[in-house]
Amino acid sequence: MNAIRHALEDGLDPEQEVQRMQVPTAAGQLLLMPAQWGAHVGVKVASVSPSNPTLGLPRIQGLYVLLDSQTLSVVTVLDAAELTALRTAAVSALAVDCLASPSVESLALFGTGPQATSHLHAIRAIRAIRHVTVHGRTLERARHFLEEHELEGTAALVDDGATIDDEIIVCATGSPTPILADVSRVDAVVVAVGSHEPDRRELPGSLVSRSALYVDGLRNALTENGNIVMPVSEGAISPDMLVTLSSLVRGEAPRTGGHPALFLSSGMSWQDLVVATALSDVDIPESA
Repeated sequence: MNAIRHALEDGLDPEQEVQRMQVPTAAGQLLLMPAQWGAHVGVKVASVSPSNPTLGLPRIQGLYVLLDSQTLSVVTVLDAAELTALRTAAVSALAVDCLASPSVESLALFGTGPQATSHLHAIRAIRAIRHVTVHGRTLERARHFLEEHELEGTAALVDDGATIDDEIIVCATGSPTPILADVSRVDAVVVAVGSHEPDRRELPGSLVSRSALYVDGLRNALTENGNIVMPVSEGAISPDMLVTLSSLVRGEAPRTGGHPALFLSSGMSWQDLVVATALSDVDIPESA
């Protein structure tokens, strides 16, 4: 999280990155995500196969190659799925750290997969969370998640008609349709990370239209993020309502009060590069 914060403070411009290449396949998608910043360049080659979890396989697989920018020599190779889970949650934690009160204590998690796990760890690293509600497609999955992470919390079903009263809400499901109806608190911070596709969204337009909107990149949000693309096409919001994470971090656009704050992230190549660079300086044991 701090590596991402420092990169944005030091002038990294998300709007300058090369758009990811998406190649449809019979089983899902192939993604090619290159980036360059500072002393490194890197590229993620990842596959996204929505049916894989039913086969006992990861939804996201692939590799990340980090190279020296001067020589283009390989510095390290990382697992793309692990890197994606780590950097997505780190970016979300940075947004939450900027947007949420230091005193928040409650967290609602929608989803029980790797992104839910990484976001649980990330949010608990920056806030003293006392109660977690896990919303799963089945109560069995939600209860298993609580047990697996030794949480004193509540298991609940995903209910697309529900109004949520938690202070921090994380949506990490990959659902093509909204998974909640509304939030009851004007100081709530909602993070949605489930999709990078323009025809899929986790949040309803009615919630998006009455909230303060923050995104990891303007161009990215307006072309790839269904939580933004669909409300814009419906006339519920306009592009000038969007505030970038970089503006938030640099203090150019402070948190707007009186409305829920939504951080709508689709994931960007620069985030992989910054986190991969930070990891390249860490001595990771072989057993890890």
